[in-house]
Amino acid sequence: MIPRRLPLTVHYPEWLFNSAAVVAAGIPTQSVFDLTQKIIRCAKERGIELRSPWGSHITVSRFTGPMPPSQIAMLVNTIETLPPLGQSKLQSIQIGYFLITRQTFEHTVYAEFQL
Repeated sequence: MIPRRLPLTVHYPEWLFNSAAVVAAGIPTQSVFDLTQKIIRCAKERGIELRSPWGSHITVSRFTGPMPPSQIAMLVNTIETLPPLGQSKLQSIQIGYFLITRQTFEHTVYAEFQL
């Protein structure tokens, strides 16, 4: 277990979208941010360069091609009426990778650490 002052949670108060995806935008607690920085620092001490995440979010949908205006209008209306997603609590850290193609999503995990 990793000691921490605050819960490892992310609050998702709003939906964001563009021509490529719909995401639930997240706001992490300070503990999530601190843990991320510790992981990056420890990796660097071992000669591994990790990029800082650009932000907390959940990708809900990815678009694989253009949509007609009527579908875009329907999407905008749907997203504008959705309630916020709520909150998630981090349960573990996974070491691995993922691959996305137009037809598949592969998620390979080499190790998992419970929090």
